[in-house]
Amino acid sequence: MYTTRHNPAVTLSRSVIITSLVLSVLAMMFPSRVLAQGCAMCQSVMPHGSEPMARGMFWSVLFLMTAPFAVGISISGWLFYQHWHARRAQRMTAAILPLHLAYAQKEGQP
Repeated sequence: MYTTRHNPAVTLSRSVIITSLVLSVLAMMFPSRVLAQGCAMCQSVMPHGSEPMARGMFWSVLFLMTAPFAVGISISGWLFYQHWHARRAQRMTAAILPLHLAYAQKEGQP
């Protein structure tokens, strides 16, 4: 019989996935009217969508929602580039290192 030791990170990952699935199902069970309620400003501007103030609100919300994603993607892209560049440099220097060959030492030599 094999006894396996579970990696705590894998166990935590599974529990997080199960918890998020359960919470998603519970959130879908609520009526859509409860989930669709916005802030007071959005509710007052929505009926007048063609006015300049409403268009400005929509653009500002779009900007505020996309800015964190742009920052996150920029940072993760930079980290990926640094990792890729370091691995490439490591491969290039590994090929240049001298090759140490095993040899048989002659008798009488130190």
